[in-house]
Amino acid sequence: MKERIEQAIQKAEDMGYEHVGFRLADSVHEIGEELDWSRHNPDREDERDFPKFGTDEYNELPELDGTSAWEPDYMIRVFGGQELEYVKSHTLQDHLYVIAGNDRGNHDDPDDGEMLIADAVVIDQIF
Repeated sequence: MKERIEQAIQKAEDMGYEHVGFRLADSVHEIGEELDWSRHNPDREDERDFPKFGTDEYNELPELDGTSAWEPDYMIRVFGGQELEYVKSHTLQDHLYVIAGNDRGNHDDPDDGEMLIADAVVIDQIF
């Protein structure tokens, strides 16, 4: 997986993007699609405790100024030594996208390894 992550970083750089991140999602996205900005749930006790995307409860959460993604170093630290099938079986979402942009968003209390990319575009799909 480390090699695949490094290839994604190189692809983003070759495309002229300054920031690259990895976004796990159940929703289906197309290459070139600009993603909506993420929502924040500061009151949750567990980082996985989040309302389902698109529900009223989700839409009532405060909007962040960018799309949430995992930083490349975090992905390498957590999944770098693993095979793709392991990563697929140890995540809760159906898809892993590579997203990129030229501006970072601000987040007052991000999860470990989390970053925001403003006006993020999908540049690749790993699974």
